[in-house]
Amino acid sequence: MLTTQNGEYGQDPFEYEVVYVEDKDLTKETSPTTQPSVAKKIYWDGIELRKGQIGKINVNKPINVWKRDGGKLVVERVLKKGEQYRVYTYDSGYGGQYGLGGGLFVTKMSSHITYKTPPKSKLLQLNN
Repeated sequence: MLTTQNGEYGQDPFEYEVVYVEDKDLTKETSPTTQPSVAKKIYWDGIELRKGQIGKINVNKPINVWKRDGGKLVVERVLKKGEQYRVYTYDSGYGGQYGLGGGLFVTKMSSHITYKTPPKSKLLQLNN
């Protein structure tokens, strides 16, 4: 095994194996390869639509982002007017909250946020 030097090729050090086959020129042989599948990005209303996403919120007024901790809500940070976030879940706890992923929640307050759902056509594109 050989190891690259730190920073070589702009990467962290990594190991690779050098293969040598006696009396065989491996550069002359080809084998069929498949191209890696590249997931196409689907955009909706200014943000990339992601698998599992059920909607998004637009922030109209500053609002708290909460973490749930043993039956309590703990303020994680404050979202600012003009920001938008993906929504992955909704539940009726704490007056109704949208789940932003990573254990973060925003309380449903129509005076502070606007919730939108993606069109079915965009969801079909995403799931195909």
